[in-house]
Amino acid sequence: MASLLRSGKFFRLFSNLTRNFDLNNGSKNESLVRARRGEWEITIHRSLSAAQLPLKNLSDATVQQPLISTDHGVVDRAIEKAESDAKKVGRITKDDILNIIERIKQQKTASTTQSLLLIRCCGSLVPEEPPTSRTNLVQEVWKMLQGYNVSLDISHYNALLRVYLENEHSFNPMKFLQKLEEQNIKPNRVTYQRLLSAYCQKGDIDGASQILEIMKSKDLPIGELVFNSLVMGHANTGDLESARGVIKVMTQAGLEPDSDTYRTLLCGYAKHGLLQEISSTIDECKNKEITLHDRDLLEVLYTAAIHNHPTVVDNMLNLMNKSSGYNQDCFNVILRLVNHQQEDQAFRVLQSMKPVQLADGQMSATGNFFIRQIIKSNCPPEKVISFCQQLVNSGLNNRAFFKALEMSNAFRKPEISNLLLKQIQKQKEMLRPQAFWPLLTAQSKVGGEKGVLDALRQMAAIQVTPNVDTISQRVLPYMENDNVETLLRKLRSAEVPPSVVAISLMVQSLNRQDFASAIDVASKIYLRFDNINFRQAAADAYLKTRDASSLAKLLKSTLRQSQTPGTENDPKDQAAELAGPVLKEVFDRATKPKLEAVEPLLKTMHENGLGVPNSVVQYIQEHAGDEMTESVAQLLVELSSGTLMPTELIAYPSSTNRQNFYKGAQKFVGFAKEHNLTEALNEKKLLESRNFVFSEGLNIVLMDLYAHHGRFDDAFGIFTALYSKNPDIVVTPIKLFNLATSLLKGDRVDDAFKILQRLKPSSETSEQNLRSLEMSGWRLMNVAASKGDVELTRKLFEIIEKSGLKITGMIAGPLIKVHLSRDDIEGALKTFLECVETYRVTPLKSTLTTRLIESEDAQRLQQVMDASIKVHGEMNSLYDLVFAFLECGRVRQAKKVLETPGLRARGPRIDTVCKRYVDEKRITELENLIKITKDVYGVDRNMMYTYLLSACINTKDVARAAGLWTQMQEEDFQPNPEFLQKLGRFLEEQNEPVPFTIPEVLENETVPNASNSIASSLNGKKNPVASKPKKDISESKSSKKGEFLTAIKNGDINAALELKKELESQGDNISVRQKSDLVEVAVKAGRLDVATQLVLELEKSGGYPVPRIFRFYMKALASAGDQQSIRMIGEYLSPERKSLLSYENVLASAIAQDPAATIAYLDTLLNDIKAKSGHTLDEEQLKALRLTFPRGGILGILEKNPNVLPKCQEIASEYVKLGVYGPVNSLWCYYLNSGNLTEAQSTWETLKASPIAIGFQPVCRHIRQHQDVALAETLINMLVSGASVKPSALAIAYSAWIDVHRSKNELDEAIATLNKALSGGVELSLLNVSTLSALKTDCEKVGKSFPYSIPKPSEKPVTQPQSE
Repeated sequence: MASLLRSGKFFRLFSNLTRNFDLNNGSKNESLVRARRGEWEITIHRSLSAAQLPLKNLSDATVQQPLISTDHGVVDRAIEKAESDAKKVGRITKDDILNIIERIKQQKTASTTQSLLLIRCCGSLVPEEPPTSRTNLVQEVWKMLQGYNVSLDISHYNALLRVYLENEHSFNPMKFLQKLEEQNIKPNRVTYQRLLSAYCQKGDIDGASQILEIMKSKDLPIGELVFNSLVMGHANTGDLESARGVIKVMTQAGLEPDSDTYRTLLCGYAKHGLLQEISSTIDECKNKEITLHDRDLLEVLYTAAIHNHPTVVDNMLNLMNKSSGYNQDCFNVILRLVNHQQEDQAFRVLQSMKPVQLADGQMSATGNFFIRQIIKSNCPPEKVISFCQQLVNSGLNNRAFFKALEMSNAFRKPEISNLLLKQIQKQKEMLRPQAFWPLLTAQSKVGGEKGVLDALRQMAAIQVTPNVDTISQRVLPYMENDNVETLLRKLRSAEVPPSVVAISLMVQSLNRQDFASAIDVASKIYLRFDNINFRQAAADAYLKTRDASSLAKLLKSTLRQSQTPGTENDPKDQAAELAGPVLKEVFDRATKPKLEAVEPLLKTMHENGLGVPNSVVQYIQEHAGDEMTESVAQLLVELSSGTLMPTELIAYPSSTNRQNFYKGAQKFVGFAKEHNLTEALNEKKLLESRNFVFSEGLNIVLMDLYAHHGRFDDAFGIFTALYSKNPDIVVTPIKLFNLATSLLKGDRVDDAFKILQRLKPSSETSEQNLRSLEMSGWRLMNVAASKGDVELTRKLFEIIEKSGLKITGMIAGPLIKVHLSRDDIEGALKTFLECVETYRVTPLKSTLTTRLIESEDAQRLQQVMDASIKVHGEMNSLYDLVFAFLECGRVRQAKKVLETPGLRARGPRIDTVCKRYVDEKRITELENLIKITKDVYGVDRNMMYTYLLSACINTKDVARAAGLWTQMQEEDFQPNPEFLQKLGRFLEEQNEPVPFTIPEVLENETVPNASNSIASSLNGKKNPVASKPKKDISESKSSKKGEFLTAIKNGDINAALELKKELESQGDNISVRQKSDLVEVAVKAGRLDVATQLVLELEKSGGYPVPRIFRFYMKALASAGDQQSIRMIGEYLSPERKSLLSYENVLASAIAQDPAATIAYLDTLLNDIKAKSGHTLDEEQLKALRLTFPRGGILGILEKNPNVLPKCQEIASEYVKLGVYGPVNSLWCYYLNSGNLTEAQSTWETLKASPIAIGFQPVCRHIRQHQDVALAETLINMLVSGASVKPSALAIAYSAWIDVHRSKNELDEAIATLNKALSGGVELSLLNVSTLSALKTDCEKVGKSFPYSIPKPSEKPVTQPQSE
């Protein structure tokens, strides 16, 4: 009862407050309560101590100052980084604070804002540090600020009080108050509230009473914060009955207890282990609909744990909802528990954390931070080993022992390191060099060269030998710049083999294009090797420097003279073993024209007597194609002769017959590549008449050619003969797949299987070749799937699987397709689930999902989702389902999926979908997406509304646009100034009233980024930082960023990629422009696979390379015939962007290089158009047909595959039936360029009657390239006969005709053609200005007068050239 009476004392203190309220009446009083509460809530945080503090921005709500000062940029950036970390993960590190302190010490001053934020950093935002350490830190900061005479006002003292409370620092509040008065600093309401909290934190109710009396005398409002403190105060004295009594008083005072209040009470119960009271209080909250979040329950758990009540801990863990942000809350609580030596309870919380799935579907390692903290806090070694073992056994962290070893080294705890090494040695599957890379990196940062050598010795202690990658990438960069002998000695002391050191040194030198150093190493250490790292580095160094002499000298430096010629160590054999692979690497890595780079090296190798194996020569011959020249052919013959010796040059006599044979064979291969069967057979006959024997390789080429033209008996005959003659002959899987595909298309199933029986497991490692192999396997299966033959498709799949080809979603796709083509949903689903279980792939998941949604088959759809989650994780699978529902118009179901507990925003995916909806003018779908994502954690609403506004503006939908402003108010979402300005300007342009004042947005102001917007919305208030201009981080003089930009400038793709990875790991953003430049460098370096990954990375994050580079990259893909990458890129492109990139033309150009793919592509076009030709299409559908037909790409297909002309004619005929003349236009251009004037004239009669703008730029290019005057005249005559052809189009054709005459120095004819154009109605201003200028210059050079005045570009009329 006494305690209740004591709480009655507080009730009397509130009497003045409660007299003003009629607790049983009236809206007026209620509004007054709400008004007063609103006033309090403006400035009062709902948290007092470290046990209660929610994670918020560093800046206190009472401080109305900008985050970043305009004067102290270095300090500002350091503080900005700290705040960014706090927003993302709710914590910062002590190093961040020390960095800020060091910056301030360097400039010997700090602004008031900087000092305020620095003080705030020293509290609960650094959970990894013990409270005493944090208090010492803030006192050091305070002393430093006073020493620099920084102006400290009441906001700084309030911040200091808050840090004291968070650190549970014991101090005398009254003395603190007295100190303020002595310094003539006036306390405010926040000051008194925190002083009262300090008393309550110690359980000093009498002291709290003194503060309350002062607040009463100053007529300061009493809010929830004070009541919560009193609950804490009574609980800390053990008077829990009075603690609950305060809540009753609080209610009588007109204030509603909230989750903060009950959390404080629960912590009081937890401190004393009162489980029953905890349970009843939680039930009470449920009944009152007061939500206790995971963070609240974790605070209760923390209190119970540090007071040794494990039963309460168990109970609280069972109550966790594990909603969004749970892991980060656990992270902070775990660090605090370890600081209180509660490692066992911390580990139990760790085990409760939700597993994190990475983008590749793998699970992220759990507990690295826990390992670091227990080692830092001097946890016993046996306990460390035990925790690591549990993490490994449970699969939470397979690298737990390695992380612990890294941390024990960092904190200099050898007793733990030795125990860990013994444990690591037991993990046989982890004993590989790459597993120690993080350790080496960490050791280099801690101990430099000595740290690295110590790590190497630890590796040696458990018999792990570092490889070349390890030494060159993770060791040498951190070693002192010693000579070779010293480095060898140092690394030998760490038991690194000298051969590994030598190769690593050479690789490092070659990466710098320093041949001299590499030669120095090679000359001192004898190495017999064919090391891939050396080959790649040597090839890259040569291609960048074109220093053939140095490369040859390097190769010779690695050789040693044998005492007995012809023995195993013969330099001639050594040279072939080493130089051959290096030459092949140079050829593979060189960009086209490849032989331009290779030929100088061949000459130098010949001069130095360096021979190469026949296999390398054959490889170059097969892949050089039309680039092969007589001189290169001769060099290859001599280099592979086996007669060259490195010690002296041996001239190899030329052989005219050999040259003639080689030229003939090359011509044969050239005809075969063009699929010109007649000419290829003629060349074969000529060669055979000269007693030339066709090699196995040439016979395989002929076999492909026969199969391509449907001469299956001849093709199969060659195949049989080859294997009869040489059963061990190796035919690449791609060629076997292609031949079998052709046979299947001709219904030669048995023969196809006979061919496939010859498949051998593939040892292919090249990513590019693996993709080609995968595509070939898919084409083979797709033929069977298209026929609807389930059994055949399955048999082919089994053969492909046995061949060793990795089963991907693409390869397994036909297994699903064959069932879907038969409307066998059950069969498709069964096969899909088998693929998921067996191969961890989800073939045709999107198609199958859509079919199931449309048929409303919920049971099967659930099976697809369950399987998808196993492969892609729950988040990705749920978003796939959301977008599938939206695509099918099932908005309600999409929303229900998004209401899944714990579902977080996938920014890039949502951004990509929004872009697509805007591009496709699908405003309703975009509105639905905005509507259903309203309550999804972390969605960037600003981004989505901006897209919706853009869509409204694009469609001129004024009513919809005006309604956005009201809609955003209803959602309680504040539009940024840029949005309001854009909306206001649009309404003004449409003569509509603007219901708000249009803000002025300065040029240097930027839209807040997504992370700021999200942080603001989560905090329930406007972000005080969001509207401030940000520093351009990309312009900071970071050495790493500078190195990265230099690497791009120098075209060093390997260095640029490594630096990019390092920068991104440090949180440094790489701009779209820089990523685009990196794509260009990768393409120029012949690394299309790398370029593709970079482009996909951009697309998945919602961006694209800059247009010029994007087109350059797509053209390179087309030249390489890389259809798969083009299709992958296309998945992220809107129809408009595809049009800008000429996507369909690019894809067709790539397909043109693969005869089998060409036929399949044309078959698809033909089947699609036939399916449409029987229906009436609306204008939008017809427009789509016109835009998606590859007019230019079809020309490329016809030029490379003339045999498909009949099929193209059939396609054009079907398109004409629908009124689409683009294909006819392409055929007309092809006929003109190929000289088939009869067909050209016939096609022209159809084309000129069409309503389309006729394109003929390919004809003009052909005219200029071949200086074909006759074709130019023919083109003009046809165009003139077309009534709809505009003068601007005629001007383009005449310009080409004039250019041909001028290039042939036929100036009189050029002037005559010009006059003819003018007399035919073409104005001078329509002709190409560069053509006219060049003609005028040529005339003046020979003394001829040019009779016309060339119009300036500004005088030229704006036209839409018909040829485009």
